[in-house]
Amino acid sequence: MDFINLAHFVPCTENEGPGKRAVIWVQGCHFNCEDCCNLDLQPFIAANLVAIESLIGNVKRAVELYGIEGITL
Repeated sequence: MDFINLAHFVPCTENEGPGKRAVIWVQGCHFNCEDCCNLDLQPFIAANLVAIESLIGNVKRAVELYGIEGITL
């Protein structure tokens, strides 16, 4: 089983891209951008290890419940 280090999941928003979208934030980034808007998410630490299948299920539920049109990563 494969896992993702999930920092946050929002099932529906209209603030992170065009239309209704689910948003997936992961924990850990090696880019260290100077103007990063999510400095707390840069360290490679275990946040919430979630099975990929479970995350896919969450996205499918968001489609059914909210009619999302896309995903923002």
